[in-house]
Amino acid sequence: MSEEISIRAATADDIAVIDSYAAAEGMAPMPSEEGIWVALNPEEEVVGFIRVFIGKSGVAHVNPMVVY
Repeated sequence: MSEEISIRAATADDIAVIDSYAAAEGMAPMPSEEGIWVALNPEEEVVGFIRVFIGKSGVAHVNPMVVY
């Protein structure tokens, strides 16, 4: 049986689990859900996240990426 992971933009409802994953890695809470994408398992549970932001030069940066 293959498990599929889906990805979607984070919502305010996801912030608690995102911040708990960040804290487990010694990071500060995320400032908001803006630019954050979450990975979901087949049960629709958040199993990881990635934050993408555009720097002043227009270059996209990924920081952080956390997967459980």
